[in-house]
Amino acid sequence: MVRVPRVHRNPLHEEASRQRGAGNGVVFTSFKNIYSLATLNESGQSAFLAEITGPGIDTTNNTGVWTGYTGALTKMVQTSAPAPGTETDTVFATILSTPVLTPTGQTIIDALLAGPSINDTNDHGIWKADINGLTKVIRTGEPAPGLPAGVVFNTFGRPRSNASGDVAFLGGIEGPGVTDVLSDGNGFWSQGGGQLQFFARRRPAGDHRRTA
Repeated sequence: MVRVPRVHRNPLHEEASRQRGAGNGVVFTSFKNIYSLATLNESGQSAFLAEITGPGIDTTNNTGVWTGYTGALTKMVQTSAPAPGTETDTVFATILSTPVLTPTGQTIIDALLAGPSINDTNDHGIWKADINGLTKVIRTGEPAPGLPAGVVFNTFGRPRSNASGDVAFLGGIEGPGVTDVLSDGNGFWSQGGGQLQFFARRRPAGDHRRTA
């Protein structure tokens, strides 16, 4: 029996005492407070963020997200893995928050990037994962749909999901006509029908326009 420190035991922990999807001899060392950093959908599927150790593991690749049922866990993403939808040699550097598990079994991941093409304007993104792999939803530096040309995302809040599995998020923006994040520099978007759609944008007091 592999000892898992700093967590209370439950059936998920017992099953996960040997980490799946990262290589022989690699084990979980921490579930990063399983009660706040795990999600469960109505079908009993779980997604959680964990740290690992073992052969080939160091501080650059010791964090990942797993999903599944007791007895059948699958690794969805691991730090230092290539980030789909990005430039060559761009990898996941940090997984920022609790993975979001949709009712349809997809996992939504909020992460920072590293690589030769990465800087503070394009280092944050949201991905959706399922058994077929990872798909990028959006990334900082990309145009903000529904707003004027030149307005781009510069940050994201923790993503959410609706009953259909669509991704929704609060996005920070910058560009022409944007004053600052506290007055008009953020809004809400959703990936309904596979396309990002703009829903609402914060406006200064007294400005009742719905769009830019």
